[in-house]
Amino acid sequence: MELIPGRFISRVFWAELHILGGPDVGNMLGWIYRDQGEETWRFEYRFRYYHDDDLTDKSKDRKSFYSGSTKPGQPIADVLTLFRVIFEAGGSGAYDEVMIDSDDPAVVLARVREQPWAHVTERESKP
Repeated sequence: MELIPGRFISRVFWAELHILGGPDVGNMLGWIYRDQGEETWRFEYRFRYYHDDDLTDKSKDRKSFYSGSTKPGQPIADVLTLFRVIFEAGGSGAYDEVMIDSDDPAVVLARVREQPWAHVTERESKP
């Protein structure tokens, strides 16, 4: 997730992935946002499949990323409904939905850091 001023982030979603009756195998993380001046909502999410207990960038966990955008003017309620279905179906049935509703990177970081599942690493923006 790239946080830049003017990027309005509506929600962050998270869900644990399980094998039926088995251990945790990974998690899903996603966000819905709109950049200043745009009429479309963008969404990104990723699956992370655990390989080790390392929570740094050196982990050998496997990740797969997906992204998309809506039609111009599509209501946020429609986008939230879609994301809830994706996370309910993709996760173990339970997920966390964090309301952000801000374009201030400091607010986004503060709200995400409050979550027990969050392992936040800040990086300098690449030019």
